[in-house]
Amino acid sequence: MGKAARNRRLRSARPQQQSAAAEARLRRDGHTGPMPAAAPATRTLMAQVLDQTEMPCRATFIDSLFPGAGSVAPVTGVTDGGEPVFDLTETRDRVPVMMFEPERMVMATDTATGTTHDLLTEALVSGGFTRVPPLALLGAMPADGWELYRTTDGVVLLDPYGGTVAEGRLTLDPEWVSDAASSRQVLVLVGPRLGIRVPPGRTLESYTADEQIKEFHQCRHKGYLIAAVVGWRGPDAGKALKWVLLRQRSLGLALPLAYVPAASFRAHGGAEAFGFTTFLPPDAPINEPSLARGLAAELTATDIDLIRPDLDRELGWICGYRPGPGSHETFGAWGNEARRHGYILVASGEKDLPTTGPDCAERAFEVLMDSVVAAVPLTPFSRSGHTERGE
Repeated sequence: MGKAARNRRLRSARPQQQSAAAEARLRRDGHTGPMPAAAPATRTLMAQVLDQTEMPCRATFIDSLFPGAGSVAPVTGVTDGGEPVFDLTETRDRVPVMMFEPERMVMATDTATGTTHDLLTEALVSGGFTRVPPLALLGAMPADGWELYRTTDGVVLLDPYGGTVAEGRLTLDPEWVSDAASSRQVLVLVGPRLGIRVPPGRTLESYTADEQIKEFHQCRHKGYLIAAVVGWRGPDAGKALKWVLLRQRSLGLALPLAYVPAASFRAHGGAEAFGFTTFLPPDAPINEPSLARGLAAELTATDIDLIRPDLDRELGWICGYRPGPGSHETFGAWGNEARRHGYILVASGEKDLPTTGPDCAERAFEVLMDSVVAAVPLTPFSRSGHTERGE
Protein backbone atom coordinates (compact mmCIF):
# COMPACT_ATOMS: atom_id res chain seq x y z
CA MET A 1 0.00 0.00 0.00
CA GLY A 2 1.42 3.40 -0.99
CA LYS A 3 1.81 6.29 1.41
CA ALA A 4 -1.07 8.29 -0.13
CA ALA A 5 -3.45 5.31 0.01
CA ARG A 6 -2.42 4.61 3.60
CA ASN A 7 -3.10 8.24 4.59
CA ARG A 8 -6.51 8.18 2.91
CA ARG A 9 -7.39 5.00 4.78
CA LEU A 10 -6.30 6.51 8.09
CA ARG A 11 -8.32 9.67 7.45
CA SER A 12 -11.44 7.69 6.55
CA ALA A 13 -11.12 5.58 9.71
CA ARG A 14 -10.59 8.56 12.05
CA PRO A 15 -14.27 9.73 12.21
CA GLN A 16 -15.38 6.21 13.10
CA GLN A 17 -12.76 5.98 15.85
CA GLN A 18 -13.72 9.40 17.22
CA SER A 19 -17.41 8.46 17.23
CA ALA A 20 -16.69 5.18 19.04
CA ALA A 21 -14.55 6.99 21.62
CA ALA A 22 -17.31 9.56 22.22
CA GLU A 23 -19.90 6.81 22.67
CA ALA A 24 -17.60 5.07 25.16
CA ARG A 25 -17.21 8.29 27.20
CA LEU A 26 -20.96 8.79 27.11
CA ARG A 27 -21.61 5.32 28.50
CA ARG A 28 -18.86 5.59 31.12
CA ASP A 29 -19.24 9.18 32.32
CA GLY A 30 -22.76 10.13 31.22
CA HIS A 31 -21.40 12.76 28.82
CA THR A 32 -18.95 12.99 25.93
CA GLY A 33 -17.06 16.03 27.13
CA PRO A 34 -16.28 18.94 24.76
CA MET A 35 -16.24 18.03 21.07
CA PRO A 36 -15.54 20.26 18.02
CA ALA A 37 -18.83 21.25 16.37
CA ALA A 38 -17.51 20.55 12.87
CA ALA A 39 -16.14 17.08 13.64
CA PRO A 40 -17.96 14.20 11.85
CA ALA A 41 -18.24 12.31 15.16
CA THR A 42 -20.01 15.31 16.70
CA ARG A 43 -22.46 15.53 13.83
CA THR A 44 -23.19 11.81 14.07
CA LEU A 45 -23.97 12.00 17.79
CA MET A 46 -26.02 15.16 17.31
CA ALA A 47 -28.13 13.48 14.64
CA GLN A 48 -28.69 10.43 16.86
CA VAL A 49 -29.84 12.54 19.82
CA LEU A 50 -32.03 14.91 17.84
CA ASP A 51 -33.62 12.05 15.87
CA GLN A 52 -34.59 10.19 19.06
CA THR A 53 -38.21 11.22 19.64
CA GLU A 54 -39.24 8.52 22.12
CA MET A 55 -38.63 9.70 25.67
CA PRO A 56 -39.99 9.41 29.23
CA CYS A 57 -43.13 11.46 29.84
CA ARG A 58 -45.70 12.13 32.55
CA ALA A 59 -49.24 13.48 32.59
CA THR A 60 -50.05 15.70 35.54
CA PHE A 61 -51.83 18.95 36.49
CA ILE A 62 -50.41 22.41 37.02
CA ASP A 63 -51.54 22.46 40.65
CA SER A 64 -49.48 19.31 41.27
CA LEU A 65 -46.37 21.26 40.24
CA PHE A 66 -47.45 24.55 41.85
CA PRO A 67 -49.80 23.77 44.78
CA GLY A 68 -52.75 26.14 44.87
CA ALA A 69 -52.38 27.23 41.26
CA GLY A 70 -53.92 26.40 37.98
CA SER A 71 -57.59 26.15 37.25
CA VAL A 72 -59.31 27.22 34.06
CA ALA A 73 -61.29 30.31 35.08
CA PRO A 74 -62.53 33.34 33.14
CA VAL A 75 -61.01 36.79 33.63
CA THR A 76 -63.67 39.22 34.89
CA GLY A 77 -61.59 42.34 35.34
CA VAL A 78 -58.21 43.95 35.89
CA THR A 79 -56.87 45.53 39.09
CA ASP A 80 -55.40 49.03 39.26
CA GLY A 81 -51.98 47.37 39.23
CA GLY A 82 -52.76 45.59 35.97
CA GLU A 83 -53.29 42.12 37.47
CA PRO A 84 -56.14 39.97 36.06
CA VAL A 85 -59.12 39.17 38.26
CA PHE A 86 -60.41 35.58 37.92
CA ASP A 87 -63.91 34.28 38.59
CA LEU A 88 -63.37 31.46 41.08
CA THR A 89 -67.00 31.07 42.18
CA GLU A 90 -67.49 27.84 40.25
CA THR A 91 -65.61 24.58 40.09
CA ARG A 92 -63.32 24.68 37.07
CA ASP A 93 -61.34 22.10 35.15
CA ARG A 94 -57.76 21.64 36.27
CA VAL A 95 -55.03 22.55 33.78
CA PRO A 96 -53.66 19.34 32.24
CA VAL A 97 -49.88 19.18 31.75
CA MET A 98 -47.79 16.77 29.67
CA MET A 99 -44.10 16.67 30.52
CA PHE A 100 -41.40 15.24 28.24
CA GLU A 101 -37.92 14.55 29.60
CA PRO A 102 -35.29 13.87 26.90
CA GLU A 103 -32.72 11.35 28.06
CA ARG A 104 -29.84 13.17 26.34
CA MET A 105 -28.95 16.79 25.66
CA VAL A 106 -26.69 18.30 23.02
CA MET A 107 -25.12 21.33 24.69
CA ALA A 108 -23.51 23.82 22.31
CA THR A 109 -21.22 26.59 23.59
CA ASP A 110 -20.65 29.77 21.62
CA THR A 111 -16.88 30.25 21.89
CA ALA A 112 -17.25 33.99 21.25
CA THR A 113 -19.82 34.75 23.97
CA GLY A 114 -19.45 31.74 26.26
CA THR A 115 -23.21 31.12 26.30
CA THR A 116 -24.41 27.52 26.31
CA HIS A 117 -27.63 26.21 24.75
CA ASP A 118 -29.33 22.85 24.34
CA LEU A 119 -29.90 22.29 20.62
CA LEU A 120 -33.18 20.43 21.11
CA THR A 121 -34.47 23.32 23.21
CA GLU A 122 -33.36 25.80 20.56
CA ALA A 123 -35.17 23.84 17.85
CA LEU A 124 -38.42 23.79 19.84
CA VAL A 125 -38.20 27.47 20.74
CA SER A 126 -37.68 28.39 17.09
CA GLY A 127 -40.81 26.35 16.31
CA GLY A 128 -43.11 28.12 18.81
CA PHE A 129 -42.22 27.02 22.35
CA THR A 130 -41.47 29.58 25.05
CA ARG A 131 -38.49 29.67 27.39
CA VAL A 132 -39.64 29.76 31.01
CA PRO A 133 -37.56 32.44 32.79
CA PRO A 134 -35.78 31.06 35.88
CA LEU A 135 -37.68 33.28 38.33
CA ALA A 136 -41.07 33.09 36.65
CA LEU A 137 -43.91 31.01 38.09
CA LEU A 138 -44.62 29.58 34.65
CA GLY A 139 -45.31 31.15 31.32
CA ALA A 140 -46.39 29.67 28.01
CA MET A 141 -48.02 30.93 24.85
CA PRO A 142 -50.11 28.90 22.41
CA ALA A 143 -47.91 27.24 19.79
CA ASP A 144 -49.84 27.51 16.54
CA GLY A 145 -50.20 24.26 14.64
CA TRP A 146 -48.71 22.03 17.35
CA GLU A 147 -50.86 19.08 18.41
CA LEU A 148 -50.74 16.39 21.08
CA TYR A 149 -52.42 13.12 20.10
CA ARG A 150 -53.39 10.18 22.23
CA THR A 151 -52.15 6.87 20.80
CA THR A 152 -52.93 3.29 21.73
CA ASP A 153 -50.07 3.20 24.24
CA GLY A 154 -49.35 6.84 25.10
CA VAL A 155 -49.05 10.22 23.40
CA VAL A 156 -47.25 11.82 20.46
CA LEU A 157 -46.40 15.50 19.97
CA LEU A 158 -46.56 16.73 16.36
CA ASP A 159 -45.12 19.96 14.98
CA PRO A 160 -47.11 22.16 12.55
CA TYR A 161 -45.80 20.10 9.61
CA GLY A 162 -46.98 16.83 11.12
CA GLY A 163 -43.51 15.65 12.13
CA THR A 164 -43.08 13.70 15.36
CA VAL A 165 -41.10 15.75 17.89
CA ALA A 166 -41.70 13.71 21.04
CA GLU A 167 -43.57 10.57 21.94
CA GLY A 168 -43.92 8.52 25.08
CA ARG A 169 -45.65 5.51 26.50
CA LEU A 170 -47.92 5.89 29.50
CA THR A 171 -51.41 5.14 30.78
CA LEU A 172 -53.51 8.29 30.99
CA ASP A 173 -55.72 8.96 33.99
CA PRO A 174 -59.41 9.37 33.03
CA GLU A 175 -59.64 12.71 34.91
CA TRP A 176 -56.65 14.05 32.96
CA VAL A 177 -58.15 12.93 29.65
CA SER A 178 -61.51 14.47 30.56
CA ASP A 179 -59.97 17.86 31.40
CA ALA A 180 -57.81 17.82 28.28
CA ALA A 181 -60.84 17.02 26.13
CA SER A 182 -62.87 19.74 27.86
CA SER A 183 -60.29 22.48 27.37
CA ARG A 184 -59.08 21.07 24.02
CA GLN A 185 -55.54 22.09 24.91
CA VAL A 186 -52.65 20.89 27.05
CA LEU A 187 -49.67 22.66 28.58
CA VAL A 188 -46.57 20.83 27.31
CA LEU A 189 -43.32 21.14 29.28
CA VAL A 190 -39.96 19.91 27.99
CA GLY A 191 -36.77 19.79 30.02
CA PRO A 192 -33.82 17.52 30.82
CA ARG A 193 -34.62 16.94 34.50
CA LEU A 194 -38.30 17.11 35.33
CA GLY A 195 -38.42 14.39 37.99
CA ILE A 196 -39.61 11.67 35.61
CA ARG A 197 -36.58 9.40 35.24
CA VAL A 198 -35.39 7.61 38.35
CA PRO A 199 -31.86 8.81 39.30
CA PRO A 200 -29.01 6.29 39.05
CA GLY A 201 -28.72 4.09 42.12
CA ARG A 202 -32.33 4.75 43.14
CA THR A 203 -35.54 2.77 42.77
CA LEU A 204 -38.97 3.99 41.77
CA GLU A 205 -40.21 3.27 45.27
CA SER A 206 -37.46 5.30 46.97
CA TYR A 207 -37.72 8.29 44.61
CA THR A 208 -40.35 10.26 46.50
CA ALA A 209 -42.88 12.70 45.07
CA ASP A 210 -41.24 15.56 47.00
CA GLU A 211 -37.88 14.75 45.40
CA GLN A 212 -39.48 14.66 41.95
CA ILE A 213 -41.04 18.10 42.46
CA LYS A 214 -37.74 19.43 43.78
CA GLU A 215 -35.89 18.24 40.66
CA PHE A 216 -38.55 19.84 38.44
CA HIS A 217 -38.11 23.23 40.13
CA GLN A 218 -34.32 22.94 39.99
CA CYS A 219 -34.59 22.50 36.22
CA ARG A 220 -36.91 25.51 36.05
CA HIS A 221 -34.61 27.71 38.14
CA LYS A 222 -31.64 26.82 35.92
CA GLY A 223 -33.53 28.05 32.87
CA TYR A 224 -33.72 24.66 31.11
CA LEU A 225 -37.54 24.50 31.01
CA ILE A 226 -39.55 25.36 27.89
CA ALA A 227 -43.32 25.33 27.51
CA ALA A 228 -46.16 25.71 25.05
CA VAL A 229 -49.93 25.38 25.03
CA VAL A 230 -50.80 22.94 22.24
CA GLY A 231 -54.01 21.53 20.87
CA TRP A 232 -55.30 18.25 22.32
CA ARG A 233 -56.66 15.93 19.69
CA GLY A 234 -57.25 12.79 21.69
CA PRO A 235 -57.28 9.51 19.81
CA ASP A 236 -57.69 10.33 16.13
CA ALA A 237 -58.99 7.01 14.89
CA GLY A 238 -57.46 6.13 11.58
CA LYS A 239 -54.93 9.00 11.33
CA ALA A 240 -51.40 7.95 10.38
CA LEU A 241 -49.03 9.06 13.15
CA LYS A 242 -46.15 6.57 13.04
CA TRP A 243 -44.00 4.67 10.59
CA VAL A 244 -44.81 1.01 9.93
CA LEU A 245 -42.31 -1.43 8.40
CA LEU A 246 -43.46 -4.53 6.50
CA ARG A 247 -41.17 -7.37 5.53
CA GLN A 248 -40.78 -8.58 1.97
CA ARG A 249 -43.65 -10.86 0.90
CA SER A 250 -46.00 -9.29 3.45
CA LEU A 251 -49.23 -8.69 1.57
CA GLY A 252 -47.42 -10.11 -1.47
CA LEU A 253 -44.95 -7.21 -1.68
CA ALA A 254 -41.83 -7.80 -3.76
CA LEU A 255 -39.73 -5.45 -1.58
CA PRO A 256 -39.62 -4.50 2.10
CA LEU A 257 -41.93 -1.55 2.69
CA ALA A 258 -41.84 1.54 4.90
CA TYR A 259 -45.22 3.19 5.42
CA VAL A 260 -44.69 6.87 6.26
CA PRO A 261 -47.39 9.30 7.46
CA ALA A 262 -48.25 11.80 4.74
CA ALA A 263 -47.59 14.62 7.21
CA SER A 264 -43.88 13.74 7.23
CA PHE A 265 -43.60 14.95 3.62
CA ARG A 266 -45.80 18.02 4.06
CA ALA A 267 -42.97 20.48 4.65
CA HIS A 268 -41.35 19.31 1.41
CA GLY A 269 -44.33 19.63 -0.89
CA GLY A 270 -45.82 16.20 -0.24
CA ALA A 271 -44.63 12.77 -1.36
CA GLU A 272 -45.84 13.50 -4.89
CA ALA A 273 -43.06 16.10 -5.19
CA PHE A 274 -40.62 13.16 -5.17
CA GLY A 275 -42.44 11.24 -7.90
CA PHE A 276 -44.76 9.11 -5.73
CA THR A 277 -47.79 7.79 -7.60
CA THR A 278 -50.82 5.63 -6.84
CA PHE A 279 -50.00 2.31 -5.27
CA LEU A 280 -48.28 -0.30 -7.40
CA PRO A 281 -49.60 -3.85 -7.74
CA PRO A 282 -47.80 -6.05 -5.18
CA ASP A 283 -45.72 -7.89 -7.81
CA ALA A 284 -44.99 -4.87 -10.03
CA PRO A 285 -41.37 -4.71 -11.27
CA ILE A 286 -39.16 -1.73 -10.50
CA ASN A 287 -39.06 0.49 -13.57
CA GLU A 288 -38.48 4.12 -14.43
CA PRO A 289 -42.01 5.43 -13.66
CA SER A 290 -42.04 3.76 -10.22
CA LEU A 291 -38.71 5.20 -9.01
CA ALA A 292 -38.65 8.13 -6.60
CA ARG A 293 -37.07 11.33 -7.89
CA GLY A 294 -34.40 13.03 -5.78
CA LEU A 295 -34.91 10.74 -2.79
CA ALA A 296 -32.74 8.03 -1.22
CA ALA A 297 -32.89 5.85 1.88
CA GLU A 298 -29.99 5.91 4.34
CA LEU A 299 -30.03 2.73 6.42
CA THR A 300 -27.93 1.96 9.50
CA ALA A 301 -28.14 -0.67 12.20
CA THR A 302 -30.23 1.67 14.35
CA ASP A 303 -32.40 3.76 12.02
CA ILE A 304 -33.49 4.65 8.52
CA ASP A 305 -33.72 8.15 7.07
CA LEU A 306 -35.16 9.46 3.82
CA ILE A 307 -32.82 12.09 2.41
CA ARG A 308 -32.15 14.18 -0.65
CA PRO A 309 -28.83 12.76 -1.87
CA ASP A 310 -27.95 15.91 -3.78
CA LEU A 311 -27.75 18.01 -0.60
CA ASP A 312 -25.65 18.01 2.55
CA ARG A 313 -27.31 15.74 5.10
CA GLU A 314 -28.19 18.58 7.48
CA LEU A 315 -30.12 20.27 4.66
CA GLY A 316 -31.36 17.21 2.79
CA TRP A 317 -32.95 15.24 5.64
CA ILE A 318 -36.66 14.61 4.99
CA CYS A 319 -37.82 12.27 7.75
CA GLY A 320 -36.64 9.20 9.62
CA TYR A 321 -37.49 6.25 11.83
CA ARG A 322 -35.78 4.58 14.76
CA PRO A 323 -37.23 1.34 16.20
CA GLY A 324 -38.38 1.32 19.79
CA PRO A 325 -37.21 -1.03 22.55
CA GLY A 326 -37.67 -4.68 21.64
CA SER A 327 -37.93 -4.02 17.89
CA HIS A 328 -34.25 -4.11 16.91
CA GLU A 329 -34.24 -7.77 15.81
CA THR A 330 -37.20 -7.21 13.49
CA PHE A 331 -35.64 -4.00 12.19
CA GLY A 332 -32.37 -5.83 11.52
CA ALA A 333 -34.12 -8.50 9.45
CA TRP A 334 -36.03 -5.81 7.51
CA GLY A 335 -32.76 -3.95 6.89
CA ASN A 336 -31.05 -7.08 5.61
CA GLU A 337 -33.82 -7.54 3.04
CA ALA A 338 -33.47 -3.91 1.99
CA ARG A 339 -29.69 -4.24 1.50
CA ARG A 340 -30.12 -7.42 -0.50
CA HIS A 341 -32.39 -5.65 -3.01
CA GLY A 342 -30.81 -2.19 -2.86
CA TYR A 343 -34.32 -0.67 -2.82
CA ILE A 344 -37.28 -0.30 -0.50
CA LEU A 345 -40.88 0.56 -1.23
CA VAL A 346 -42.01 3.72 0.53
CA ALA A 347 -45.74 4.28 0.80
CA SER A 348 -47.27 7.42 2.26
CA GLY A 349 -50.85 8.08 3.28
CA GLU A 350 -53.19 9.85 5.67
CA LYS A 351 -54.70 6.71 7.20
CA ASP A 352 -53.15 4.56 9.90
CA LEU A 353 -51.81 1.23 8.59
CA PRO A 354 -53.27 -1.55 10.76
CA THR A 355 -50.91 -4.27 11.96
CA THR A 356 -53.18 -6.18 14.35
CA GLY A 357 -56.80 -7.12 14.76
CA PRO A 358 -59.38 -8.99 12.71
CA ASP A 359 -59.06 -8.79 8.93
CA CYS A 360 -55.74 -6.96 9.42
CA ALA A 361 -54.29 -7.93 6.04
CA GLU A 362 -57.42 -6.90 4.14
CA ARG A 363 -57.66 -3.54 5.95
CA ALA A 364 -53.93 -2.88 5.50
CA PHE A 365 -54.15 -3.54 1.78
CA GLU A 366 -57.06 -1.10 1.48
CA VAL A 367 -55.00 1.59 3.23
CA LEU A 368 -52.06 0.95 0.91
CA MET A 369 -54.27 1.21 -2.17
CA ASP A 370 -55.32 4.69 -0.97
CA SER A 371 -51.70 5.79 -0.51
CA VAL A 372 -48.96 6.91 -2.90
CA VAL A 373 -45.79 4.89 -3.36
CA ALA A 374 -42.37 4.82 -4.99
CA ALA A 375 -39.33 2.56 -5.03
CA VAL A 376 -36.51 4.35 -3.20
CA PRO A 377 -32.86 3.33 -3.66
CA LEU A 378 -30.54 2.86 -0.73
CA THR A 379 -27.49 5.10 -0.56
CA PRO A 380 -24.23 3.44 -1.64
CA PHE A 381 -22.90 3.11 1.90
CA SER A 382 -26.24 1.59 3.02
CA ARG A 383 -26.05 -1.05 0.30
CA SER A 384 -22.47 -1.88 1.28
CA GLY A 385 -23.62 -3.12 4.69
CA HIS A 386 -22.03 -0.37 6.78
CA THR A 387 -23.84 0.10 10.08
CA GLU A 388 -22.65 3.59 11.01
CA ARG A 389 -22.69 6.86 9.10
CA GLY A 390 -19.32 8.13 8.04
CA GLU A 391 -17.68 4.75 7.52
